[in-house]
Amino acid sequence: ALPAISGASLTNLPASGKFKQIVGAAYSSNISYNTTSTYADTGLTCNITTSASGHAGVLALVSGALGGIGTTSGGESAAIMNLVRDSTELIFVSNGSWAGNVSGNRVSNHNSQSLIYFDSGTSASTTYTYKVQFKKTSDTVQATWNNYNGRSLIQLIEVGS
Repeated sequence: ALPAISGASLTNLPASGKFKQIVGAAYSSNISYNTTSTYADTGLTCNITTSASGHAGVLALVSGALGGIGTTSGGESAAIMNLVRDSTELIFVSNGSWAGNVSGNRVSNHNSQSLIYFDSGTSASTTYTYKVQFKKTSDTVQATWNNYNGRSLIQLIEVGS
């Protein structure tokens, strides 16, 4: 058996890879719609001010309900969720389904989407705003965000160098 030790004994450990801080935000307002192929803000936003020293980057964790509603003549129902730092697009995930162009069929999909992204393009002692955007793709009628008035989350974790 291993001996029990006190947390006070854990000193002088290397800072590399440690979590320096964790901040987060939740969005639980009503469903949002976007009928354009231009990104729209979801309302899920979080700020982080990085440490003065020992900063390696920010790990972003996002979870949200993304969906799309297609036409009544078949086709797709696809949407894209995008993570943005200030004005820089970092990463996106897409969600969709296809009706095979069968007239009279409308495809609708709503799924929980997640993304994980390590942002090494940040600097020490700086405040950053991360936000999530969404849009429809191609012949989708509209993209949906936060369907069923669920809860969408963003967590930002500053990682030490």
